[in-house]
Amino acid sequence: MTELPYLDSFLAYLRLERTLSDNTADSYRYDLQRLCSFLNQHRVEHIGDVSAVLL
Repeated sequence: MTELPYLDSFLAYLRLERTLSDNTADSYRYDLQRLCSFLNQHRVEHIGDVSAVLL
């Protein structure tokens, strides 16, 4: 997984529809980017390959 597709759309949804603060949405972005980096380090290519054991 080299990137998180739809991340910007999801964050816009959080800000506009769920009315979360910019700081909260930024925290979501940071956490999701860290997750993506972790999955890349473990050579996970598909979200279906993520398991509780891996996490």
